[in-house]
Amino acid sequence: MVIGVPFDEKERQFKCIVTICNPNNGRTIECTALFDTGARSSALIASQIDELQLEHLYTGTHITMPNTGTYITKHYNATITIADGITFENTTINSLPTIYKDLECLIGMDIISQLNVSIAQHEDGLFMFIEYPPISQISFL
Repeated sequence: MVIGVPFDEKERQFKCIVTICNPNNGRTIECTALFDTGARSSALIASQIDELQLEHLYTGTHITMPNTGTYITKHYNATITIADGITFENTTINSLPTIYKDLECLIGMDIISQLNVSIAQHEDGLFMFIEYPPISQISFL
């Protein structure tokens, strides 16, 4: 499966709507996510973690967010769906008090590295194309 994520010219970022699910109670939310190659792991704002009632796994390390300060991360287990058929179960996500403007979720390299990603110009603008599973994981007969 290949999906195209449009480039937001105004905000200068690739973002889309993703679905986050609590695998323990089935609670699900949709939120705006940024694909962030500078983030080692995926993250969700604290208010969304509270809404999903995610189970706290462990407390992590200090992280520094530009213009917002330093925080001690908390880690939670969730299922992240980028699009139909592109689902990552039992994903450890970090909690952040805020991300940036209207963003509620970061898709970090823990997920991006499992995808084949390319950026190309399309007739409708610039897109990040995501292929999953990567061609290297497909069995050919």
